[in-house]
Amino acid sequence: QRALYGEIRDRLVPGGRFVNVEHVASRTPALHEEFLCAIGKTLETDDPSNKLVAVPHHLEWLDDLGFRDAECVWKWRELAIITGVA
Repeated sequence: QRALYGEIRDRLVPGGRFVNVEHVASRTPALHEEFLCAIGKTLETDDPSNKLVAVPHHLEWLDDLGFRDAECVWKWRELAIITGVA
């Protein structure tokens, strides 16, 4: 995913804004279980191949790739909107 962010950064014009709605990791196992319940799933029915990344890591990637003003502008449970400016 970090590599994809880099490809996007390379294609944006200077000042272009990247906006991404992302499925992100919960901060705690209890919050993850609450999210699963909200979407009608359980820990047993959760997809083990779904490897989620926490919001701070997404923002670090954007910073490292040269985006400016990387920010999480909205988050609800395991959904987040991440932005950055090329």
